[in-house]
Amino acid sequence: MQRNSFLARAAIGLLAAVVLCSGCAQTTRFNTEPEEADIYVNGVPLGKSPKNYQSRSGLPKVYYVKVEKPGYKALKDVTIESTYRADESLVLLLFGIIPYFFSARLENDYTWVLIPENPQEAPPAAR
Repeated sequence: MQRNSFLARAAIGLLAAVVLCSGCAQTTRFNTEPEEADIYVNGVPLGKSPKNYQSRSGLPKVYYVKVEKPGYKALKDVTIESTYRADESLVLLLFGIIPYFFSARLENDYTWVLIPENPQEAPPAAR
């Protein structure tokens, strides 16, 4: 009987650890004005904007973003941070305080407006 009790507790503990450590997938959209700018996240090329970025919720984390487009000033020192949000994540408080603290996420979308290097020669923004 004690062995079954131990196995049940171990299974519950393992399940709880998997749930707490896995996090949920999240999609964040990166937009720029004008579009077709190159986006880098933590030094890794993501592609041209607009672009979806897949991340996982979990503990708060800082992401370093760089945005470049020929003819425009590059944005090199952009940081975004996953944070705890006051939305459906608060429901996790009903099940205990611990799960809420593994729910930090990025915003759903970010938009950066690029400034022309030379305003007189900048190509018009595509609409």
